Amino acid sequence: MSWRSNVFLAAAALVAAFSLSGCALPAYVYGYCADALLPTMGQIGGNGMATVDNQCRATFQARVQINMCLSRGVNTLQQAKKDAITQVSQKCGDYVLNVAAGGDSKKITPGLAASAVARYVQINRQSLMIRMQTTLNQKIAQIVSAHYNQRYAKRAVPNIIQSQCGFEILKRGSQSALSEPSNRAMQLCYASNRGNDYMAKMCSDNRMKSVMNRMKQLTTRFTKACGKAVLIAVCPKGSACGIQTSKADTTKTQGAVTNFLWSNYDQWIRNLKAQLMQAAGNSDYSRLYEAEPVPAWQGTGFLAMVSLMAVSGVGCAIVAVHSYRKRSTSDTTAPEDEDHDPERDMLLYCGPQE
Repeated sequence: MSWRSNVFLAAAALVAAFSLSGCALPAYVYGYCADALLPTMGQIGGNGMATVDNQCRATFQARVQINMCLSRGVNTLQQAKKDAITQVSQKCGDYVLNVAAGGDSKKITPGLAASAVARYVQINRQSLMIRMQTTLNQKIAQIVSAHYNQRYAKRAVPNIIQSQCGFEILKRGSQSALSEPSNRAMQLCYASNRGNDYMAKMCSDNRMKSVMNRMKQLTTRFTKACGKAVLIAVCPKGSACGIQTSKADTTKTQGAVTNFLWSNYDQWIRNLKAQLMQAAGNSDYSRLYEAEPVPAWQGTGFLAMVSLMAVSGVGCAIVAVHSYRKRSTSDTTAPEDEDHDPERDMLLYCGPQE
């Protein structure tokens, strides 16, 4: 749809609004106003396009980002001109009615309206252009800034920076935070399983898995924090690599990595040690699963059975577990046994069925 069509649609909407409100101003007056304002709107639009182009090219480097910025700027211009033509046409109509016709709409003729509209545009053209240009410049600046901030907030840390952080953390090491949690895990397990080295080892292995998993999580988190901090330091808003992070100077990023670790590594190690000590002291595993591995064909049904029985009483669940563990020592294919009736066992241990 052309700009001229948009103008007349806006004028038609304005005419309809005034008709509903009881205004008797002839509809063609607003059409005259809108048509007479077209050259002015065209010049304002051209100046606005130049402003959009300059601001987009000054803000973004990549062609795709420039084009996206231009597209948003053009949409802003179109909407601003549409709003402006409605407002100015209303004022133009008021001028025709109150100044040219003395407030009497019956005196308005096509000739009177045309000359009055021409005078209104001549008198107000310059001030209208200045006012519209100021408003457009502000809106364009807001659109470009919002688009830049959106892209800046979503930028990803380049792999090269993450790798620089990761390698520097590896070079410094984290063994100092691991030795005490390891000793604590072993002490707790051997103290709670005296005389049973097998169970103590299984316990220790479980605790150390928790410790190592936690260490991996915290190290990954610290590496990401390093990458973000380095990118902010080397590629702030408005810089050449602010949006195009691949243009970051790797010499500068390496220096920023060193500075980040110099300021944050020791505190991170202290926090890491505290977190690992906590993980070493947690025993969130079941000795049932350490004692006997659960065959795949029995695991899901058995766990569901124990969960349901636990509702009726802890004793029942314990006896059922004992029964299962005794049977699990046999071959995993679970051969039928004349002396073994699972249903009878459940009746025996869990009480009569209704």
